[in-house]
Amino acid sequence: MDGLPLALEFTPGQRHEAPIAPALIGQAQGKVFVGDMAYDSEETRALLRAKKIRPVIPGNPTRKKKRRHDAETYKDRHHVENFFCDLKQNRRVATRYDKTIESYASFVYLACALMWCTAWI
Repeated sequence: MDGLPLALEFTPGQRHEAPIAPALIGQAQGKVFVGDMAYDSEETRALLRAKKIRPVIPGNPTRKKKRRHDAETYKDRHHVENFFCDLKQNRRVATRYDKTIESYASFVYLACALMWCTAWI
C-alpha cells in the first residue's frame, strides 16, 4: 500500500527484526511480500508460501544455493524505507524518549494513523 503501515511489531532497539518475521507474516495480507536479505530464510519463505504470498526477497550472498528474485518488484521496497524515514521525522520516535513500550507504541500508532489520514487527501 505505497509504504503505509499494515502491521507493526515492537522489539528492543538492539534486536534484529528477522526473528519477529513470523509474527508479521501472520498478519500479512496481499499477494507479494517484499523484504530485504535479512528475511532470506527457508522458514520465512515457507510461511509466506503457506499464506499464498509470493516472496520477493533477494538471496543472502553467503547462501550456498543462490536464490532468484523479481528485481522489478523489489524496486518498490523503497516505499518501506520511506515509511521509516517519514516516521523518524518525529523526533520523539527517532530518539525514543518514552520510557515504556506502551507510551512509545501509542505515539508510533498515532503517527501511523496521521500518515494514513494524509494519504487520503
